[in-house]
Amino acid sequence: MFGRQKLPPQAQELSCDCGKVTAVASLEAVKAATRVTCFCGDCRAADTYLRRESEAQITPKASGIELLHMSPDGLLFTNGIEHIRVFRLSKRGPLRWYTTCCNTPIATTLPKPDIPLCALQLRFCKHPETLGPARVKAFVPQKNGPPRTEGVMQFGMALVNRIVSARLSGRWKENPFFNMETKTPVSEPVVLSQKERAALDR
Repeated sequence: MFGRQKLPPQAQELSCDCGKVTAVASLEAVKAATRVTCFCGDCRAADTYLRRESEAQITPKASGIELLHMSPDGLLFTNGIEHIRVFRLSKRGPLRWYTTCCNTPIATTLPKPDIPLCALQLRFCKHPETLGPARVKAFVPQKNGPPRTEGVMQFGMALVNRIVSARLSGRWKENPFFNMETKTPVSEPVVLSQKERAALDR
């Protein structure tokens, strides 16, 4: 079952595009989070996959994918959990959670809950304007040379602090995406074939 029973105080409202899946994020988790704009090929491929399935307009390449890196224990699903599914771009890739009702991306997590990481999609946030500007820009394309990440030190420090805090407090066990008894995803991941993944590059 997704989430905990008790609503976190002063929660940030979350919802898919059609409103069938709703959730809340605690104010504490949001305050400790880091907003990131990611331009990596995998994030863009996942976005393309979901938008093609729903026939939605593809996100322009120059805009990047907006994420909020937070601790998963601060997230609670309140409605529509039967519409939540997960896929992977490859057998070793992270888990990418979304809704089947309208193909809204929810978040990206690691395959196991031991490292409590959750990259929440801002598209799933009802009021993303309250989260402030992106503090990190990851894998920004360069005209000459490899992609560059801006704010990597700040991102790394904040990430380590969230993980250590969750592990020491035991909050890492409050992960809505996993069955903590078996440490397996609450939904069986669908893994894209190599052909399906290659078709998403653009």
